Amino acid sequence: MSRVELVYFRGSEDERKLMRCAYALLEREGSARRVFMDGTVRCAEDFEKDLFRPGSLPFLVLYDGQPCGVSWLNTLEGRAARGHYAVFRRYWGRNMSVAIGRSIFEHYLGLRDGDGYLFDVLIGVAPVSNPLAWGLALRCGAKKQCVLPHFAYNAFTGKTEDAVLTTTTRESLEESRWAE
Repeated sequence: MSRVELVYFRGSEDERKLMRCAYALLEREGSARRVFMDGTVRCAEDFEKDLFRPGSLPFLVLYDGQPCGVSWLNTLEGRAARGHYAVFRRYWGRNMSVAIGRSIFEHYLGLRDGDGYLFDVLIGVAPVSNPLAWGLALRCGAKKQCVLPHFAYNAFTGKTEDAVLTTTTRESLEESRWAE
């Protein structure tokens, strides 16, 4: 049995409260500003609105039954989605972070309906200046596709910076297993 579990949140008041609390923890840990450097989310209420807006699929991530972070998909197009995550500091560390990240990728790429897989590719975008974010995605099975010039806006500096574009597929996850 996997130690990592994703729980889909549909938007009940209890789920919304839990996500506001998750944001408050990210803020106390200093991660919120880095995750939302574009300025779209500045408080727990903004986070709640972003996660539960139409076209967003929010998940609470559990490790051994305990909340270890949040993840969500948005920008859904065809069988592609943009993936996001934030892991609580207590669960940072190469082995644990990779196990959590890989499990998130596997979960999303394993979602199915009567017609087959819901997603064939997960797209990630992270500022070049945040190698911990895009580097973790690579260690979890993503592939670096390119650097997008001036793609990441930093609301705190008022400037744009280059961003790393990653993609994760079932094939890239399988290939990364062989590389371990």
